Parts: sequence; structure tokens; C-alpha cells
Amino acid sequence: MLSSRMLQILRERKDMIEDKNKQRKLRVMLLALALSCHPTAGFAQAAGTDGNSVAEGVATLKQLLQESRDRLRAYEWTETTVVRLKGDEKARRLSRCHYRIDGKIERAVVSIATPQKKKEELTDYIERAITLVRNYVPPDLAEIQRIQNLGRASIHVIEPEKRVSVEFHDYWLQGDKLNVEVDLSNTRLAGLNVSSFLGETRDPVSLEVRFGVLPDGSTYPAEALLEARAKKLNVAVTNSEHRKRGN
Repeated sequence: MLSSRMLQILRERKDMIEDKNKQRKLRVMLLALALSCHPTAGFAQAAGTDGNSVAEGVATLKQLLQESRDRLRAYEWTETTVVRLKGDEKARRLSRCHYRIDGKIERAVVSIATPQKKKEELTDYIERAITLVRNYVPPDLAEIQRIQNLGRASIHVIEPEKRVSVEFHDYWLQGDKLNVEVDLSNTRLAGLNVSSFLGETRDPVSLEVRFGVLPDGSTYPAEALLEARAKKLNVAVTNSEHRKRGN
């Protein structure tokens, strides 16, 4: 088991490193070591039980999210959103996307297909569902830091020294839960899961996101699937056809 002094030395070394790639690897190593020093923090840990491990987990996640966004600034891609109700396709929207200078994603609709007859209430529900996906994907760096500062973040070991998940409670809505999985062995984002609510009746919804990796190592949310069981509605969002901007 590592001493607190050794962990402190690693933290000081991390602060001295300027190269982002080396700093990221050292941060992941530090997180793995911090968790190994607190084995009981690995499963069903309450938020704030081990402040160092949680802080390192959030810092690692923020760095990976920031690097993903920074790399994706050089790209544009196609976002395909498909809405199904009771298994039948009700809407399909294709958008050309890229990151703006302010860090937000800009979407230009290329094509949209919707049924001729659709209740206004359902239309509103669908738009809320699409907006809900965008509220969580990708997670906002300032928001996850705020949640951690409030003591509503925790970290859980999925596979020792290989995979962990960082969990945030009341991220966007009171009672929701955002869970982001980090692959420590490959130093990248692995997955994202959300339990949240939709509509005035607060229908429970689930959101599952799978991350992909581009040839240059850039990590991006490849597929997102939101399920609203009360309405038998699901929204699938796929990001594909990444290409360097200007090409």
C-alpha cells in the first residue's frame, strides 16, 4: 500500500508536467494508486467518503472530456437522430455538426423527415427528449466540478486498475444521476449512463452512450439511446462521418 507521502509526491510531479499526454497518463496512474490505497472505496462508495479518490476521479474525467472536445474542434460530423414510438419510426433528422469557438456544438439541419399526422403534444415530448440527450452529452465541465464541490460525486471501481465510473447526483435535474465510465488501461472515456426524467409528469427515462475512437485517437460519443418507457418512445442519436473541417 502506498504512503500518503508518495501520493503527494506524484501529485506534485503531475503539477510540474506541461505535456498534456504525459500529464493525463500520470493523472490516471495517480487515480489508480489512490483507489488501491482505499479498497473499500471501490464499491457502492458514498459521495465524499474518500475525498482524494473522488477529486482525482473528477479531475481525470474533466481532462479526458476537455481533450476530446479540443481534438474534435478540428472535425465536422453528421449527427443522425431517429425517434421511434412503439417501434415505429416517427422522425429522422440529419444535422451537420461542429464545435463553435465557445465550446458549444453547432448543428445545421441537412434533412428532416416527420409523419404528416402527429399530435402537438407528442411533438413537444419528442423535442424535449432530444434536448434531454443534449443536456447530458457531452457532460459540462463546469457542472461536474460544481456537483463535486457540493459533495454529490462518487467513484466506483468496476475492474481494479482498469475501469472505474464517476457518478454525479442531481446533475441536471433533482433526482437524476449521471454515470461516466473511464477506461484506465487505455486512458479514455468508455461509456455514459443517465437516469433522469422527462415531461411535466416526470416520466423516468434512461440514456446510454457508447464512445468511439477516431484514427487519430480522438474519443467521441458514437451512439446514444434514450428510452422513455412510459410513452414507449426511444431516441437514437448516432455521430458518424467525421472529417477534418475544410476538407
